[in-house]
Amino acid sequence: MSYATVDLTPTPEDKFTFGLWTIGWQARDPFGDPTREPMDPVLAAEKLGELGAYGVTLHDDDLLSPLLTGDEREAAISRFEKAVDAAGLKIPMITTNLFTHPVFKDGAFTSNSRDVRRYALAKVRRNLDLAARFGATTYVLWGGREGSESDAAKDVQAALDRYAEGLDSLCDYIVSQGYDIRLARQLVSGVDLWINTPEYPLEASGTSGQKAAINGVVNLSVLDGWWGEGFNGRNGWGIVPREPKLDIEQRNRDEAKDLLDLIEHEVLPLYFARNGHGFSSGWVALAKASMKSIIPRFNSLRMVMDYVTRLYCPAREQHRRLSADDGAGARELAQWKARVRSRWPGVRITLENEPPGAVHHDEAVQLRVRVALNGLQASDVVVECLVDPAPESEGASAQRVQLEPLTDSGEERIFAADFHALNSGLQEMRLRIYPHNALLSHRFELGLMLWL
Repeated sequence: MSYATVDLTPTPEDKFTFGLWTIGWQARDPFGDPTREPMDPVLAAEKLGELGAYGVTLHDDDLLSPLLTGDEREAAISRFEKAVDAAGLKIPMITTNLFTHPVFKDGAFTSNSRDVRRYALAKVRRNLDLAARFGATTYVLWGGREGSESDAAKDVQAALDRYAEGLDSLCDYIVSQGYDIRLARQLVSGVDLWINTPEYPLEASGTSGQKAAINGVVNLSVLDGWWGEGFNGRNGWGIVPREPKLDIEQRNRDEAKDLLDLIEHEVLPLYFARNGHGFSSGWVALAKASMKSIIPRFNSLRMVMDYVTRLYCPAREQHRRLSADDGAGARELAQWKARVRSRWPGVRITLENEPPGAVHHDEAVQLRVRVALNGLQASDVVVECLVDPAPESEGASAQRVQLEPLTDSGEERIFAADFHALNSGLQEMRLRIYPHNALLSHRFELGLMLWL
């Protein structure tokens, strides 16, 4: 089947469900106030119905201001109910906002203030009533805001006791009212295997897999993104991405086969090799190996140090360099950038000789390209050849070869390189040219590049 023939129009049977807080987001963030007008929840319901959504979910404050009177609250609820019914939507889940208002600055159920804890419980109970009225069967519990005044303001044991007391109270309330509502255990109970299958190189295995691995979950994912770095052959399973130039259906078939083969022949046998205590000691060993290899490499300490060593310190040195001699370097760089940008549309690169289709391991690859510089100097550009091994070539690394000008002058210059390939097997060569200046903060700073 071709993907072009698949009807991807959503229908309610697909069970796409959207939160009012997402589609009604007003673009408020730590850097500024809202930039969008509030969206009427009734309008949101109507539009979701038109788009083929299954349902809508919400916090209480997404629909109802805490300042509404009893009659105003009832009118808002009834108005939204009618809109949801008319749009054919379901409300499968509700949650309570226990974090936005400043009263929750040191927590809700864990607050040091008894009045705040009582208010939080009353707010949740009233929202459980609303969930039952809307037919929601899942309630997601936010324990409260974890802000700057939350942790340091508490005795941890006392806070946990208060939290447990709040949960007990709410569960008793659900049972006493006869509500068919479950707390969202199924949403947060965790898994044993994390599978991520992005389309290389357009997507990447995301950082959720890092969080899972840190908590003992084993990864089985495409070797792209963080997992391409983190996988060592002994801490989970990796799917080698196929060459992006292959037909997408063939790539999907091949990678799907790898996934199913790993599950059938490695994952399931290890997982179900239970010992006398009812669990797989091999699986536990693999989970521990994952944690040992991932936690030291993917953490906040590394993130901060990467920022410091790769961004902040180089930025400090670049500032010193450009500002020296009353900003002489900055003026020189600005003039060079202006000249390059004005000349770049006329730069051209063509092959002077056809590279060989195959070479022996002791043969050099000879590359010659002709570059029309359009008034630029040879020193203003870098001409490179990237030699990429096939993705399935385990242990092979990419090779970058810089071509040098053969002549000292002329509008069209020949750039050349003779090199030996580092890897054997199928490889791809790509040529590119981009501006170069020693004063640039990053070699791709101008965003100008030509590929051959």
